[in-house]
Amino acid sequence: MISDFPNRFIDIVNQIEKNIPNEFEKKRMVNYDGNIAALSASFTINNEKKWLGIMPTGRSTHCHELRLIYACPTLNTNELEKWWNFICKQQEKLIPVDENHEFSLVSLILVCSDVTDDTIKNIKKLENYIKYNKSGENGWSNARMIAIDLEKQKIYTSKNGDVLLNTLKNIKL
Repeated sequence: MISDFPNRFIDIVNQIEKNIPNEFEKKRMVNYDGNIAALSASFTINNEKKWLGIMPTGRSTHCHELRLIYACPTLNTNELEKWWNFICKQQEKLIPVDENHEFSLVSLILVCSDVTDDTIKNIKKLENYIKYNKSGENGWSNARMIAIDLEKQKIYTSKNGDVLLNTLKNIKL
C-alpha cells in the first residue's frame, strides 16, 4: 500500500485534467448518486443531420461523453463489482436517449494504490454496451473503465477501455 496515496491521487487527477481535450467541460468534486467524483469531464456535440451527408434534413443529432475519476485505495473483486454497477447505473441514468441520439460513452477512471491480482482478470472482461432501438430511441452507449494501479505502475482497462489510454499516455505514474 502506498503511504502517500492522497497526494499521489491528487497529482494523477491534475495530470489527467491537463490531458483531457479543451472541448470537455471539467468540474471538480461532483456528486453522482452519493459518490463524489474528484473530476468530472463531459462533452456534448450537436450536429445538423444531413441526408447522404449533403442535404440538410432540418434535424440534429447529438453525441456525449462523460469521464468520472475517483479514488479507490484498494480495488478488489467486491469493490470492482460495486464500482462497475455504479458506472452502469450512471450510463442508464445520464444518457439523453431520443430519436436523434447517435452514441454516448460513460467512462470510469479509478486511481488505486493497489489492484488485487484476481481483480485484474475481471476488469478485462467488463463490458456494458447498450443499443437503443425502442420507439423514440436511437443510437448506442458504452460503459468503460480504467484502473490505475500506482503500486505496480500499471493501467488496466475493461473491454473498449483501451481507447481511453490515449488520455493517459502522458501521465507519470
